[in-house]
Amino acid sequence: LIKTFSLERKAWNAGVCPRELFVKLGSEIRKPGIAGEIKASATGYELLIRAKTPDCAQDTMLVEKFISMIETQFDNADLTVEQIADDLGIHRSTLVRNVENICRESPQQYLTEFRMKHAMDLLHDQELSIKEIAARTGFSSANYFGKVFLRTFGKTPTEMRKTAISDTQ
Repeated sequence: LIKTFSLERKAWNAGVCPRELFVKLGSEIRKPGIAGEIKASATGYELLIRAKTPDCAQDTMLVEKFISMIETQFDNADLTVEQIADDLGIHRSTLVRNVENICRESPQQYLTEFRMKHAMDLLHDQELSIKEIAARTGFSSANYFGKVFLRTFGKTPTEMRKTAISDTQ
């Protein structure tokens, strides 16, 4: 890989760590089947490309602020892309363009994937109901949470919890 990407064998600054890509890669690695492997490979390739050609510092800082807001406010059911853009003092379309250029997904997709990753972590706590997990991950409706979870992971939260329990026994 070092020869393929014309990289030198030394430590060098590639810019800000693209945490969003590592989160995405972790999510894709856990997806079963060839589709998950292909997506994980593409994201890994994107990480290598990004290391060779860092993004514009200003755009990266904006996306880092966006990610920081998601990390601290994802549990707020009223959190919207419009609200985040307003809080950052930019137009919604500017936020969408920057996040899509750097993360390769829309701000809404990023927010939803972040919430789903956190929900997956919370499912391991058997004392939390699905409704409580939905509320803790920014969903005001447990029903809608279940639909998004099913669309994301291919199983309902209850099915996923049962699978996790049977895998540990």
